[in-house]
Amino acid sequence: MKVTTKVKAGGIRSISCCPAVFKPRTYSRCIFALLSGIALLLARPTLAQTPGAWSLAGDMSTPRVRSTLAVLPDGTVLEAGGATTSANADIYNPTTNTWSLTGPMTTARIYQAGTVLADGRVLVAGGQDANGNALASAEIYDPSTQMWTATGNMSAPRYMFTASLLLNGQVLVTGGYTAGTTITTNALTSSELWDPATGQWTATGNMANPHANQIAAVSPTVPFWSQAVRPLGTACWDGGLRAPPSSTTLRPAPGLLLRP
Repeated sequence: MKVTTKVKAGGIRSISCCPAVFKPRTYSRCIFALLSGIALLLARPTLAQTPGAWSLAGDMSTPRVRSTLAVLPDGTVLEAGGATTSANADIYNPTTNTWSLTGPMTTARIYQAGTVLADGRVLVAGGQDANGNALASAEIYDPSTQMWTATGNMSAPRYMFTASLLLNGQVLVTGGYTAGTTITTNALTSSELWDPATGQWTATGNMANPHANQIAAVSPTVPFWSQAVRPLGTACWDGGLRAPPSSTTLRPAPGLLLRP
């Protein structure tokens, strides 16, 4: 009996069984081999089988840059906005390795910030419109309806900022640009809190220094930490700590200057 397995990029594609001599025992072996092959095809994972290896995923419906990427509670991935200032949104299904369009945002935006809320919805805020103007608007994506709905506007339009889910369920946005990309003249020190119970924003304590295009982290025991980056010229990293949500007192952390 001869069992032939054809392999193409991405895994096994077909299995055939060709017995050299047709005997009853040979038939049973052939049937077993074919059933085993079918099981392999059905069980074949979509992504790379080798740990640590990369493989191509399906193409999105729209080429994107500076979009929002969020892992939803069911394991699918939401990507929204970006591109050439688009309102389109895609859902990636890791089981099928494919993307599909979902409901578009109410506002086309790029350079926005997104946060997965405690209830699994996604808050997207700020960014730039097609004319490069900073946006103060915000909206929420509901995976159960695949629809977006507007929520309260931020008090300050901003883009290239951070949005972090706090332990009490509120969302903290910090820094960002109001125009241009000059950190000394266009970056913000302001911070705002979004309350899921009211859908409204309230101002909170200002940071000690302007931050834009920064990174941020939330810890159960360490005060909120933000690190700003000047993207052009000499890289200037300026750390900052925010006290827990019950306080609006800010205290700076040591800065580090890096030269190219």
